[in-house]
Amino acid sequence: MVAGFAAGNLIIGFAWAKESVPLLGGMLLQPGVGRMLDRHWHGAIANGARLYDAAYRAGFGLIFAAITISLILLLFARESRCVQAR
Repeated sequence: MVAGFAAGNLIIGFAWAKESVPLLGGMLLQPGVGRMLDRHWHGAIANGARLYDAAYRAGFGLIFAAITISLILLLFARESRCVQAR
């Protein structure tokens, strides 16, 4: 139930972000998660592929932090009346 609620609001969030705050979050978060995975990787390899075990906690922790900051910043958002911010 929670996943369905969050997934439905995701589209609204993308539209709001594009209209109001053109940030580079997606462009910065993706390599950030990769760096966190590399930093916390313990060197385990199976069939030529890296095994990240608990390193995913660090990567998803970065995503959780970004979502938390976004929710806090959302409290300061203003209605744009469908006019793109410049």
